[in-house]
Amino acid sequence: MPPLIKGCLVACVLAGAAFGAAASRPFANWLGRSCSQAAATVAYGAGATMMATAPSLAVLLIGRSIAGVGVGLSSCLVNIYISEVVPPSRRGAFGAMAPLAVTAGILSSYTINLSSLSWRLQLAGSALPAVLQLLMWPWLLLETETYLAWRRGKAMPAYTPWGGAITAQPIGAQCLPASAEEPLLPAESKLAAAAELGVSLKLQSQSPPVNKLACGGLLYSPSRKALIVTVALQLLQQASGINIVVYYGPQVLSDAGFSHKDAVLGTFIVGVAQLVATAVLARLVDGVGRRPLALTGLAGMVVGLSALAASAAPQVSPLNSAKWIAVGSLLLFRVAFSLSLGPLPYIVTAEVFPTATRASGVSVAWVCNWIANFGISLSFPPLLKAV
Repeated sequence: MPPLIKGCLVACVLAGAAFGAAASRPFANWLGRSCSQAAATVAYGAGATMMATAPSLAVLLIGRSIAGVGVGLSSCLVNIYISEVVPPSRRGAFGAMAPLAVTAGILSSYTINLSSLSWRLQLAGSALPAVLQLLMWPWLLLETETYLAWRRGKAMPAYTPWGGAITAQPIGAQCLPASAEEPLLPAESKLAAAAELGVSLKLQSQSPPVNKLACGGLLYSPSRKALIVTVALQLLQQASGINIVVYYGPQVLSDAGFSHKDAVLGTFIVGVAQLVATAVLARLVDGVGRRPLALTGLAGMVVGLSALAASAAPQVSPLNSAKWIAVGSLLLFRVAFSLSLGPLPYIVTAEVFPTATRASGVSVAWVCNWIANFGISLSFPPLLKAV
């Protein structure tokens, strides 16, 4: 397969993800956090179906792009949802669960790739999680109290997962369901929502009315500072080269001297180590703090990438040990990434925005992430061939 076509097959998902992230703000604010996630699930299923039945390369690219829209929506909505239903003392641990699930998904794809299944069956299997999530959604993914209170303050109707309208009430009214059918969240979540909404209202009083400015409200303090920090984190995550390692890890190991099967197996083992490291971070992040883990992980990433580059140097690559240096450096890099730039953008992005600008801020930050991811992933195969 030509390198440019291979790059397009990878990057079209990311282009769709950028579009989905951009659409997440109106989805999250008008449909709600819960119903919007259901819409993302539909995109996953539709994209998987189109990919599995694609009669041509063009249809395959379109199917992957549609699945990418679901990826972009979910990347933002999961951030927002966790920040609004989890108490601050446990938010870091739950925020780390998102990249943990992503790593587990990548591992499952490596496992399936080692099987003898046809590529159509492999792609069709990606619809199964979407179907399961859609079936369980009305009972497991309830609307957040923060969102319901915000909608009432705007005198706009909110909706339950079953489609029933919730009567709007002024801000300050008790945040309770308007009917017995509205989903209830634990008392701890209600208290956290009320406190967060109070802080958000105080922050809004210091800046122009963000509800009228939509994304323009992000240009005013305090949202502007939050936007700069989150966009910088998202871009730094992509600039680290992590997705080159994830998407093209087997190819990197093949070029280092491993057979294709051994390269996929080696990448799988590295992925298991990354999964374990992310699980460890989920237990430590709320106690140790974001900054110490970030600095430790960044130092490990620098060492890992430097060793990987050294293994490909003309003086080293002919040695028998070069391929094992490549495996070890990939292992160190991905473990260190899982302690720093992997989960921290997920955690921090949704924590630093007030309620009124949260959907807009998370959307903009993730659009920047997916656009950077798109550019890096599309350009890597032709650059590798040129080298």
